[in-house]
Amino acid sequence: MFAVVVGAIALGWLMGAVNGALVAFVRIPSIVVTLATMAIFRDSLRWSRGGAWVQNLPRTFQWFGFSQAGGQTVIVIIGAAILAIFVFLLRWTAPGRAIYATGSDAEAARLAGISVQAVRFHVFAALGALTGFAALLNSIRFEDIQANAGMGLELKVISAVVIGGASVNGGRGTLFGTLLGVALLAAIGPALTFVGVNAYWEKAVQGAIILAAVGFDAIGATRGAHARSAAH
Repeated sequence: MFAVVVGAIALGWLMGAVNGALVAFVRIPSIVVTLATMAIFRDSLRWSRGGAWVQNLPRTFQWFGFSQAGGQTVIVIIGAAILAIFVFLLRWTAPGRAIYATGSDAEAARLAGISVQAVRFHVFAALGALTGFAALLNSIRFEDIQANAGMGLELKVISAVVIGGASVNGGRGTLFGTLLGVALLAAIGPALTFVGVNAYWEKAVQGAIILAAVGFDAIGATRGAHARSAAH
């Protein structure tokens, strides 16, 4: 299982590094890169597996060999630890501030001596590693792994980040805000069921929330720009 953990993280880092290299050095827009490589990686996996599920996994795989309650506790502890580490890194370290500076104004960050390309590359690589680990934590909940596991999660990820207050233009956002966004999205499905709305509307609600959050962000940015212009 140690090799599985290391392998998942390493493979995720490699995929993220590919994205980071294309964005930072080839300068392809990140939205194009991530959508294209997602399709490539996903369909390559389907082709290599022939659509077959991963089965006959060892007993130590599901819930890391613990009981369901014990495994769920381990996942929560790991998630909380990762959250705390990256909150500290983003808020109290120079690399963390460089990430915010690059997202806010790449040219100003460059003039301040920050290697914008290096920041972008390492952020994509780090997020790839975290995605690989998250995929493993998601997979250990089951005895078998579906070939199409993770389908549709990309929309939830974008929704959680945007709802949590991260600006689509970069430079603003917190991990605690994203955590609240995740909690809100997790409540949408049960809430729709409770009020008698078909569960198929869940993705439509997520899309509407994304549009609303981005719209409010754009309005706020426009008002801020007008206020700065008036001050000058």
